[in-house]
Amino acid sequence: MPLLAAIETLPAPFRHQQSEVTAEVLAWLSSAGPDVDPRAVERLFSRAGVDSRSSLKPLGEVFVDATFAERNAVYQEAVVRTGIELSRSALSRADLSSIDILVSSSCTGFMIPAVDAHIANALRLGPRLVRLPITEAGCAGGAVALSRAADYVTAHPRAAALVVAVEFSSLTFQAQDASATNMVAAALFADGGAAAVLLGAEHPRAGRSSVEFVSAASYFMTDSLGAMGYDVVDRGFKLVLDKRLPDFLRGKLRPMVVEFLGGNGVTFEQVSAFAVHPGGRRVMDVAEEELGLSPAQIECSRSVLRDHGNMSSATILFVLDRALGNLAPNEFVLGIGFGPGFAVELSLWRGLAARAV
Repeated sequence: MPLLAAIETLPAPFRHQQSEVTAEVLAWLSSAGPDVDPRAVERLFSRAGVDSRSSLKPLGEVFVDATFAERNAVYQEAVVRTGIELSRSALSRADLSSIDILVSSSCTGFMIPAVDAHIANALRLGPRLVRLPITEAGCAGGAVALSRAADYVTAHPRAAALVVAVEFSSLTFQAQDASATNMVAAALFADGGAAAVLLGAEHPRAGRSSVEFVSAASYFMTDSLGAMGYDVVDRGFKLVLDKRLPDFLRGKLRPMVVEFLGGNGVTFEQVSAFAVHPGGRRVMDVAEEELGLSPAQIECSRSVLRDHGNMSSATILFVLDRALGNLAPNEFVLGIGFGPGFAVELSLWRGLAARAV
């Protein structure tokens, strides 16, 4: 089975308290002139479950108008720089100088060739290098990237895989839109990136790992295409987010998890932590209720939301970094990602006993 060699996380450079972001949004609303109740905005931000977040630009430059081309130029420079930095750090931690597959995930901008090609060029990876850019899986992109990387190193047990997820959600803010959806986005989303290294079971450095990627599964919910996603408009990506999104999970999430765990011979009692993508406080409330979790079992997700907000596809790697950090032998962590489609991505991780290297 695939083995985890490293996870690296990197929030964006400018960090803000939620109160600071709230004040900036209220100032934007005042100057833009839309008829929005500021008290409603303050309630939304205070109840989002976010204490602090990071952005690519200083806060005063986030809530401004720009064209798609202007935003995308900023995205391209930043995603390449951040992707290269994360990749170097992750490979250094894994003590690797080469890999066999590079899977990248990013949905908050657009570029061809994708960021994985720029990383491969800067780090002189290859020439025998498989690249897989995942651009339209939204918040589930990081989970999808991990699963596809695991598939590859399972099929090629001497191989190494690098996964990179980088997102700059602040670049998608629509300065001409005072809708409730845009306010929710402003209250939740943030910027950041993460990277992970997976090894095949026969890789020369596999014996150093203390965490095993056991299995993964994808579930697609029909008739839910409008639950979440982006519309492309003149000013960039405009968030689509159905307020009923948490309700899509009611009565559905638990059967998926029960089926997945049972298929791997694992019980709920053996799962020490549930690494749920923190798409928002209500999503995690429903997941906690549906799965009958204790607060401690989902704390890794709530703490990432508090400390970093929702960084789209990169967020699940932040959560897994916390959940897997002290995983005891034969304890399990269940990763749960949500993305447009509407889709649920599950992954199962197991702690390993110390092995001789």
